[in-house]
Amino acid sequence: MTEDFLHMMRQWLEQLEQHQGNAKPDKPRQPHSPGAINPVLDDLLFRLTRQSEHFCRFGEQLLQLDSGNAELEIDHLMTAYQHHLDQLSLDWVWHGWTLPEQLLAALLVYAPETAGSATALRSLIELGQRLLDTLSDTLAPARLAPLQQLLTRLASFEQARTTYLSQLQQINASALTAFKARLAELPVNDLESLHGLWVETHQQTFSEQSATDEYTRALGGICNTAMQLRHDWQQWLDRMYAGAGLVTLTQYDELSAEHHALRRRVRLLERRMAALTTAADHKDAHEPR
Repeated sequence: MTEDFLHMMRQWLEQLEQHQGNAKPDKPRQPHSPGAINPVLDDLLFRLTRQSEHFCRFGEQLLQLDSGNAELEIDHLMTAYQHHLDQLSLDWVWHGWTLPEQLLAALLVYAPETAGSATALRSLIELGQRLLDTLSDTLAPARLAPLQQLLTRLASFEQARTTYLSQLQQINASALTAFKARLAELPVNDLESLHGLWVETHQQTFSEQSATDEYTRALGGICNTAMQLRHDWQQWLDRMYAGAGLVTLTQYDELSAEHHALRRRVRLLERRMAALTTAADHKDAHEPR
């Protein structure tokens, strides 16, 4: 039964390799036009502009405003809806640039109710710094330095995430301001038209402000610090695993790559051997006896 299973796996792997070898290369993607929006942000824009239950309630309240005191009420509605948009942005940023798994678990244990807030992460960083300060007299510098670097990386990541989130909040505020101005110029009487106007206004605002140097620096900052944090965290884990006599993730990846390469080589040699055997049998069958 084991031989049958191995034979079946070999056939599957051979078919997979043939499929990958015959697959057509992907078509090159067309470059974005100067006004196009980065596809990475499509999910965020969908969340901010979709005709959700929250937007429908917001829109219906706008349409029902009394012209007598509309200015005061519309400001109140805009402020409340901006809070909703900022929360959506926060959730998107939190899930888009996450902490390493073990750090995230520690944050959830430390502050289960407010783990998604910058305050909780800052409190965890401060707690870690106090712990390192306490251990500085007893912990060897070689062990203390990587931990201090991790805390520094974590603080940089928190700051970069806060900076980028601030950019998104500014875009939300600017979009609502422009939306209010357009409502005054182009009054609408139904929810569908109101939603269409909101989608157009927000996308235009986002496209303009996301092209600024300030936004670009903020986006680059959060991407870079997230990668640096994960790199330093993995290096620290590797040292911990190595010190405990365990296989590190890096070593595991290297062993897996070597194992995969050996399997491919064995399959290649098996095919060559089968071809040589077939050729030899064919030659023997046609030789005069």
